[in-house]
Amino acid sequence: MEEQVIIFLAFFCLVGYIIKVVSDNKLRRRIIEKGEINENVKDIFAPPRQRTAHQQLKWGMVLIAVGLGLVFGAFFNSGEIAFAFMLIFAGVALILYYLKGDKIHKEDKNIEQKQSESSV
Repeated sequence: MEEQVIIFLAFFCLVGYIIKVVSDNKLRRRIIEKGEINENVKDIFAPPRQRTAHQQLKWGMVLIAVGLGLVFGAFFNSGEIAFAFMLIFAGVALILYYLKGDKIHKEDKNIEQKQSESSV
């Protein structure tokens, strides 16, 4: 029974990915045919960037918060309370990341600008 579910999910994901690739390809062809290529279009179709330290920090904070939610939920011996704690702590982690990540992002932009100015 479990194998059938896994096979179905894998097939569903494969079909979804194929549809995405085909639709992206058709969209690229239409844009190229019209000659409307500029920097914004190049950014849209650029390959995804490698994971940055910021993304890893965000997901690390969320996973730690979810783990803390499970620990606090275990004290009450209730699945519903554990789930609620997981959501609350994950939300708090994302808010904290937003506040801290915004500062980090601004600092990184300033460093990149200084490096580009010094290299020119």
